[in-house]
Amino acid sequence: IIAEGIWQGEILEIPRGKNGFGYDSIFLDYKTDLSAAELSANIKNKIRIGGLVLEDSVIIENNKTTFIITDRIHQIKVYFDGSLPDLFREGQGIIAEGTFIKNNLIASQVLAKHDENYMPPEVAEALKKNGVWQGDIKQ
Repeated sequence: IIAEGIWQGEILEIPRGKNGFGYDSIFLDYKTDLSAAELSANIKNKIRIGGLVLEDSVIIENNKTTFIITDRIHQIKVYFDGSLPDLFREGQGIIAEGTFIKNNLIASQVLAKHDENYMPPEVAEALKKNGVWQGDIKQ
């Protein structure tokens, strides 16, 4: 899996925090007003992915759900413990947020989109590139 992201912040003049390495103590995260070295691993390692729920991949047992999210080329297995949105279903576009561990996403949140005309631009572009997405991209 190859991932790319943007982390908005600024470089501090005085190092802060003891967790982390390298430049962590001098990178200030705009969202939290903490240096990367002051952030917990849960916050620092949180990711968000979007795509389609692969058909025939959903397994629900005792409010624990496993499914595969795909852009029709790549696939990531997602584990989620909790109630799913009413609009969650196979073939549906979703966004999952959580921690990536051993090539799986341990999701803390799953969002199902309610408007088939909306998808995050980067996800829509990947689906278009793979011949799956047919709608207009609205941001």
